[in-house]
Amino acid sequence: PVGCSVISPIARALNVLVKSPYCADTTVYPYLTKMPPDANSKVGIVKGMVRTFAWTRFFWLVQEDPFMLELAASVKASLVEYDDHDMGTWTVKSPSQVDGLIDELVQQRPRVIITAWFTTLGSNFNCALAK
Repeated sequence: PVGCSVISPIARALNVLVKSPYCADTTVYPYLTKMPPDANSKVGIVKGMVRTFAWTRFFWLVQEDPFMLELAASVKASLVEYDDHDMGTWTVKSPSQVDGLIDELVQQRPRVIITAWFTTLGSNFNCALAK
């Protein structure tokens, strides 16, 4: 489980916005955080945030990369114990797919965006949008 020592700084970090056209509107995307590169920590943090912030549904975009796909599967498996939580995974095969996929998902007006290794869209790209 993720303790307060991890959740508290993450909760504070949720008030920080990345300079991205998808995160610029704070009325739609008021929260954003970056996650650590360690896979085990990342699974625990996502699970902890889902529980702490009472997310009932979220979407995770990952690059078509064995590590990222395994990570997404681990997160999804860790949420099985919660009947009211649902995670959808979208795999991005090329940078050209990213913009269209995000545009499609933002139509569902997610309230939280999580990014990991956020550099440029399509480059080590991993983004979760939670409702």
